[in-house]
Amino acid sequence: MQAPTLADKTLVAHLRSAAARNVDVHVYVVVPHAAHPATVLAAEQLEAAGVDTVSDRTTKLPGFLALADDTLLVSATKTDTDPDHVKAAADKFEAAIAEDTSGTPPALGSDGTALILMPDSGPGPIVSLMNGAQDTIDLEIYQLQSPAAIAALVGAQQRGVKVRVMLEPETVGFANYKQVSAVLAAAGIDVKPTPPKFSAGYTVDHAKFMVLDGKELLYSSGNLVRSGLGGNRALELDNRDFWIRDQRDASVSDAKQLFAADWARTDTHGFDHLVVTPDNANDSLDALIDGAQTRLYIYNQSLSDKTMIEKINDAKGRGVDVRVLLADLPAIGSSPPANQAALDAIDGAAYFTAHYLHGKVIVADDRAFVGTQNFTGGGLLHNRELGEVLTSKTIVDSLAKHFLADQASPTP
Repeated sequence: MQAPTLADKTLVAHLRSAAARNVDVHVYVVVPHAAHPATVLAAEQLEAAGVDTVSDRTTKLPGFLALADDTLLVSATKTDTDPDHVKAAADKFEAAIAEDTSGTPPALGSDGTALILMPDSGPGPIVSLMNGAQDTIDLEIYQLQSPAAIAALVGAQQRGVKVRVMLEPETVGFANYKQVSAVLAAAGIDVKPTPPKFSAGYTVDHAKFMVLDGKELLYSSGNLVRSGLGGNRALELDNRDFWIRDQRDASVSDAKQLFAADWARTDTHGFDHLVVTPDNANDSLDALIDGAQTRLYIYNQSLSDKTMIEKINDAKGRGVDVRVLLADLPAIGSSPPANQAALDAIDGAAYFTAHYLHGKVIVADDRAFVGTQNFTGGGLLHNRELGEVLTSKTIVDSLAKHFLADQASPTP
């Protein structure tokens, strides 16, 4: 359907309810001007509830408001059940929301790694890599909603690839596990929830990674959803996220070990290369920041950990060039905005809203971290999270360059 506004709480509730009962729900939202952060967050929450949400600056769908089963809602008081009209409207709608999967993945550097920037790259590189799998795809993911990504998984299974998917069943107040798992299972894909120990209270399996053919690790700060893959033409509703291709034996071995343990619901330990929560992330990221001598650039969606804030300020105190970009998360109820304390405490911190800032990146001198860890108690200590510290000059320099460009143009 076309949604005139995401501020209509009744409409949003109906959309979530439909998705919860396994209705295939797609929403096309026209956002003529730069959206308020609360609108951006509302779209993110719709995705988390299983509603495929697409935004545009001007409508490409004149003539109807909604299509429900075999009935068109033409206006607030008029419906149309003519099969030809319904089919024509459905075709127009599908064309308007189709994901552009034409992009290709970047070549691997000499060390076997490569960076994919979102939303700039779009879904093409990720879908292309999934389409190239020949033997196996093992995916552990917090949110899976992108039709193109789901189609790539189904297509892989149909061509004989063994596909296994672990999907988080509780996306902090929302869920799309039931809907997506039904689609995957119907295609013969082996799908299960992520480990139950990461779905207690506000603890989640927040990892986003896949191992392709047992030979390549592909991981991200972002999810396999429209906003995470550059699917919006209203760009502030797209996420600033980062994907990494990694064919190094040590990284792939760690990722295979992690997936196998989580699939079997066994304990994890002994990661030598990956930065994994709750195993080693807190110590690894503390050491990275403590070791910075010249520059420290940080993207983070949510920064509330007091020790992390202290360490960032300590770096500033020893003469490091410290710059921090945070997501503009609106206040909820009587609570202050989630990042306000960090913004107030860190000289050089600012909000970034040109895209929704979902990335989690540290550039520290000639090393860089990319991962899923928000700088919160959950992200550093309790959730299941995955990232790694990278030393590729090409990747580190690219992350630094993109950070400085985003800092220079932080708003839509």
